[in-house]
Amino acid sequence: MRTQILKSLLTLFIVSTFFYSHAQEQGTKELTLGYGVASTNAIVDVLANDFILPAFTGGNYKTKNQTYSGASYINFSYAIKNDFLIGAEVVYERISKDIYSGTTNDGRQIDNSFTIGANAKYSYISNSKFRMYSGLAAGYNTIQANFDPEKGSTSKATKGNKGAFGYHLTAFGFRYGKKAAVIAELGFGYKGILNVGFNYKF
Repeated sequence: MRTQILKSLLTLFIVSTFFYSHAQEQGTKELTLGYGVASTNAIVDVLANDFILPAFTGGNYKTKNQTYSGASYINFSYAIKNDFLIGAEVVYERISKDIYSGTTNDGRQIDNSFTIGANAKYSYISNSKFRMYSGLAAGYNTIQANFDPEKGSTSKATKGNKGAFGYHLTAFGFRYGKKAAVIAELGFGYKGILNVGFNYKF
């Protein structure tokens, strides 16, 4: 009976240590390089060009040959408390497509998107090799839009900038490794529904 109780207490201690040890101590820093797919910019572009634009123009204007670079980002974070980090990040994404009037290719549209954001995340499972966390980020997104007409097209070349509020919600994030680690995140926003990357703690 006593042996069984000791085994149970030992198991409880090991599990508690695994889940609640502070691997991300106050004052530590992290640098992350990552890449994400299915960002809000890409999702909005698909909805606008595949559904909204054809519906409002009767099919006279449409897009083809869309390419999406995905969202590449760099993030620097600082632990202001055990397992709680704040940081800043820069995200880049490129979207390009051919614009058609009827069956005529008018030219190619290229949108370069840049987002500067601030983020916070909390690790609710944390040990020396593994962390699981959630987070929220917000920032400013600017898109540099360039239209290059096809030779012989009556359309003119145009350039412009537009800006808007940007956000990213990390529903579940996973970090595996000690100083050098890999990460994977599921969420929604300017870094994509799924993003992966390399993380270094110092």
